[in-house]
Amino acid sequence: MKTILRSKVDLVTVVFCVLMLIATVSAIGPVQREFSFRKMCSEHLRVLGIGLIMYSEEYATKLPDPILGANSQWTQEIQDWTGTLPSGPFKPIDQNTSEATVTSYLYLLYKTRSVFSLDSFTCPSDVTAHPLTLAEITEHPSVDFKLRNAWDFGPWIDESHNASSHCSYAYLNPFAKKMSFRFRSTVSILADRNPWINPERAQDPNVGFDRFSQSIINDKKARVWLGNSSTHLLDGQNIFYSDGHVNFASQALNRTNDDNIYTIIDSNGSYGRIIGNPPTPYVNPSTFAPDDEILIQDR
Repeated sequence: MKTILRSKVDLVTVVFCVLMLIATVSAIGPVQREFSFRKMCSEHLRVLGIGLIMYSEEYATKLPDPILGANSQWTQEIQDWTGTLPSGPFKPIDQNTSEATVTSYLYLLYKTRSVFSLDSFTCPSDVTAHPLTLAEITEHPSVDFKLRNAWDFGPWIDESHNASSHCSYAYLNPFAKKMSFRFRSTVSILADRNPWINPERAQDPNVGFDRFSQSIINDKKARVWLGNSSTHLLDGQNIFYSDGHVNFASQALNRTNDDNIYTIIDSNGSYGRIIGNPPTPYVNPSTFAPDDEILIQDR
């Protein structure tokens, strides 16, 4: 009888240990997967960064500029992403200004073969994005149409299906000025998605900008942590810098001047560079301060 009881106790102990092991593996699995995805994301940014450098060497130190020297204004969809209309892909506003998306700037890297694969434009941790394929696009003009003929990552259908659905990364504001690689070595050029250009994050007071409130957290830099990109579980963001290196930053700051890379400098208020104010999508960002290193993406 004692042997039977001991066996039952041993069996219960073994079952308990197995259940604990399963629970432990289940808990560790997503974390290990996220670390793997984080490294893959870093490599994707590195590929895009090398593409930017190659592009700049080809075009006299200039960064991608689909408007070819004219001014541009931020819009959610370009006039013709396929580039087949006689009027051209970009809708003119006046003689000197045309509408463009952030993604149309980055798409030039693929169009000019500075980047060879569309897979490089998506982060595996970004559940809102996947690489663009011709099979899912129904409005291309002909059977001979190639994605390298296009000028953006597809059409805008709704907030979940648009060009930004095929590009995970925020880009240094291309609308403020025509940029070049003649930067100091610490400028942030590309990074994971800007968390404030997200309808749910920006509007929900439980996960949105209200979490920066000084009444909740007095330490400014602790509040900055709450402004990390959502892509990597709020742990931080991968950032590509103009000197060619990629770093996973635990806070969304440029370390040389404590400028928040995801917000607008609050020059008249108490939040300054460290916290700043959230950008509003499609409001012309050419009015941002010239030294404001803000990275944006389309919604």
